[in-house]
Amino acid sequence: MSNGLRNTFWTPASLFLWALISCSIACPGQAGRNGGVDDDDVADDDDDENCASDEVEDCNGNCAPAKWLNDDFCDNGSPDSEWEGYNVDFNCAEHNFDEGDCEETGDDDDDIDPCNPPASLLNCDAPGPLIGGSGWENPAISTDVTQCDPDLIWAAAPVSRTLPPGVVSAYVGYSGGTSSESVFGYLANDSGPLATSSTNEFAQSDGGGVFDDHVAGVVMPMTPATDPLPGCIVVWPLTLSPSESGEVLFTVRPAGETDDLIHINVGLVAESGATPSNMEESLSDAANLLYEGTNEGVDLLGAWSFYTISESAFSYIAAEGSDINALRRTRMGEDDRTINLFVIGAFDESILGIAGGIPGPLGHQGTASSGTVVAVEPHLDGNGDIDSVYMAQTIVHEVGHYLGLYHTTESGGSSWDPLPDTPQCTADPTTPSACADGDNFMFWTGGPDDEQSTFSAEQSNVFVSSPIVQ
Repeated sequence: MSNGLRNTFWTPASLFLWALISCSIACPGQAGRNGGVDDDDVADDDDDENCASDEVEDCNGNCAPAKWLNDDFCDNGSPDSEWEGYNVDFNCAEHNFDEGDCEETGDDDDDIDPCNPPASLLNCDAPGPLIGGSGWENPAISTDVTQCDPDLIWAAAPVSRTLPPGVVSAYVGYSGGTSSESVFGYLANDSGPLATSSTNEFAQSDGGGVFDDHVAGVVMPMTPATDPLPGCIVVWPLTLSPSESGEVLFTVRPAGETDDLIHINVGLVAESGATPSNMEESLSDAANLLYEGTNEGVDLLGAWSFYTISESAFSYIAAEGSDINALRRTRMGEDDRTINLFVIGAFDESILGIAGGIPGPLGHQGTASSGTVVAVEPHLDGNGDIDSVYMAQTIVHEVGHYLGLYHTTESGGSSWDPLPDTPQCTADPTTPSACADGDNFMFWTGGPDDEQSTFSAEQSNVFVSSPIVQ
């Protein structure tokens, strides 16, 4: 049996117009709050909410002037909304987004030009509502898209949110639709830009993450330098092909205890040759590989559920195109905090498995990138049975892509993952036996005789801290 290619498909957006982002931007004038004078005697503050009679609790539980609601000014936690030593934030569903003064997207101006947004938004000077403050959360925020360039760029207005203190991990993505090529024109937090068209702190040198065919996304942490920070995070979403609308996807895992489990929905496609009985051993081997590789940090043993995909046409499909996109759009179960693993008969080329992105849309089912796909036939042994260890390595490899891990070394030996503790192979050819990282579970290729079970500490951290760990 020849070595199988493990892969994931995304398209680097090398033609992106940086001038669109870096152009001079005039910020709209906005009158600032100056705090004023509280004309209420705090000593008389004896109501149920611990606020004075003319005050109301803001989104963070701080007392704020009730008259600031619906006063034609978006109080969104910025310094312009300072009151009694803190910044008032009414920009949340509880207060109907400052009773309409703020948009649900976190914007502070209904008339923002998506092709030329104000620097105050892009630089996170206008943080949006808090997400994840009371537990795991995965909002999807609809966006209208405007054509900005006659040949290339469609843009939506920037969307911002505020991450809670103690945030463990977060995912930010943009789904521009099944036929669009999604792009992060700009991603920033309170410390400054995290990713643009020309810089990407998350990906290897030839692209990834920030650019994708369907859902562009990043997960924090993805490298040691991309730990999530509490506070504002803003994304300006674009597409490089026509799109009428899209969704900005957030997923936030705040601090808190978990059972350290990754839950997997296993979709068995009709006529693929996969059954619960012949996949159980592979899943158990995958659980052992992950548990040992992460030093008992995370597990998936028993955390899988089987589903039947009745459309047998999905059993033999191309690695790209409408069929695999439709398969990955299939929802399985009610829990979005899972990974969908679709098991087919074979691809139209020698591919063992494909992930929907690096990372995939973590915490969000139903997109053309939502899930991983593995094939049965390339994993059969001489007796026609599934080689469970070989299949297990492929499952963990594709799940690794979906969580944000790249190949340690790519096939040409000239690009590598961004992690500092994985070897870089420059051999020609880059085979498992010729490379120091040939035994790593994220090496670009492998066969049934290659034991690929090594994890680096940073690879393990991506698994352990993932937003979908329960």
